[in-house]
Amino acid sequence: MNLNKGNIKDRIDFCQIDITKYCNLKCIFCRQQNEKDIPDDMSISEWFDVIDQLIDMKCTRLSIAGGEPLLSPIFIKILKYANEKIGKASILSNGTLLTFKKAKEIAPFINNIQISVDALDPSLHDKIRGQRGAWNKTITGVKNAVKAGISVGMRITIFEENVNEAIPLMHYANSLGVTAFLARSVKAK
Repeated sequence: MNLNKGNIKDRIDFCQIDITKYCNLKCIFCRQQNEKDIPDDMSISEWFDVIDQLIDMKCTRLSIAGGEPLLSPIFIKILKYANEKIGKASILSNGTLLTFKKAKEIAPFINNIQISVDALDPSLHDKIRGQRGAWNKTITGVKNAVKAGISVGMRITIFEENVNEAIPLMHYANSLGVTAFLARSVKAK
């Protein structure tokens, strides 16, 4: 495939790969819900080939996401290969599976992790994320990442129901040692 034809640039600075469609939450705005029929069976060698192609396109920054990337049985192998070939990656996660042990394991291979938190009010976050107890698990994941020395970005998806949560959540994120606060808006389904 010749990437220099047409309007495609011969360089891509940033790329995100979604390594799995599986997630342990059922967020009310999730795009993965619309993609449930997409196969989730790429082998580790196929993912290595994708990373090699990104290198050919001169990709210098990579983000690994999903679904929930920590659910993928090949996540660590992909992360280590990406680190070796492109450099430290960013991870997008819901944080609920991020134990301190896992945070220490991935810390040497990542620039940062973005963890989604959609409200300071635990019950509202849990409603948005579709699982009771998600807020507590997510905040534990944030704390584990900070404790492991990972640069953490807290990410809120803003829509009508949680618009008043952004500022209080930003202050709470700061109190936890989070280094970035990111926001995006969507229309809830």
